Amino acid sequence: MEYKILEFFIGAIMFRDNVTNSAPVFCDITIRISYASGVGTVAAGLVIARRVSEIASGRMMRHSKRRIILTDLAIGLTPPLVQIIIFWFVQGHRFDILEDVGCLYAVPSTLLSLFLTDLWPVVIGIVSMGYSVITIRALNRRRREQLDLMCEGLTFDQYRRLIWMATVEMAATVPISIWIITIKYTPPAYYPWKGFADLHWGFSRVDQIPSISWLADRLTRQGVEESRWISIACAIWYFAIFGTTTEARNRYKAVILKPLELLGVRTKTTDGRSTGRGPNNTSLVFAGRSVRTPQTDRSTQENSMEGIRSMPSLGSVSGKGRRDSFELSNGRDPDVIV
Repeated sequence: MEYKILEFFIGAIMFRDNVTNSAPVFCDITIRISYASGVGTVAAGLVIARRVSEIASGRMMRHSKRRIILTDLAIGLTPPLVQIIIFWFVQGHRFDILEDVGCLYAVPSTLLSLFLTDLWPVVIGIVSMGYSVITIRALNRRRREQLDLMCEGLTFDQYRRLIWMATVEMAATVPISIWIITIKYTPPAYYPWKGFADLHWGFSRVDQIPSISWLADRLTRQGVEESRWISIACAIWYFAIFGTTTEARNRYKAVILKPLELLGVRTKTTDGRSTGRGPNNTSLVFAGRSVRTPQTDRSTQENSMEGIRSMPSLGSVSGKGRRDSFELSNGRDPDVIV
């Protein structure tokens, strides 16, 4: 998904106010990756839905880590690789260049492309839906007991985020895929299949389409805008799931506070520890109020405490320190990639 957004960004810069075929090899590579990324995104969702389902049902604990990784790689990489291999069979000509957009693959909406490409997201989405149903049923059955079945370090909050992602995918993948198929395979967008000779006629040509032309065509404009905004919506959703975790927020704070540490300003981290090189600089709490306090020597503090203890009118003072309440009890990284 990040690749598609980056591709749109680069294409919009390269072909701003022009349709010159200045980088044909670049276009040959990007159109194939872009063509496979649609199925690849759905396959990645299937990997996550399957993994969460196995965690919820307790089957994951019976498999080795090596087997789990190989299975996930096979499920996630096989569909997009197959799409790249069969791309020639559904390709009408080399590629198209749209002004202000970039390079786009030229795949007519034929009966062959329907079965080789466009039905894949629907089938994979149905399988993901099945895993999501299993996950939700297991969650309702065991409530918070699933914490005992999770792999090491996985918290309930992280598990709940994955449940949200599986639920949204179950509700969105299949309907969106069916909607796209309906638009692509109804006249006048549908192109009747007449064989490879007709499909590959003038195969080496590159259609260069100015913005005034493709914006005037409703189907082309709709397809471009859908591809753009669906990618952006998916990226925002993925960030909302994985980019707002506790570990991610701690990393954001570390990046923000790092320049202050290089300047010698003491900063206080999320676990309560002070960092920085300055011996008597300001102690700064992130998103809090900075207070300038002089740093005293440890021996001076101990002597002061001994003097207080020796005063009969004050009684005894406990010298035990308290452990920081923000410190993790297990010392593990709170975020685990599933």
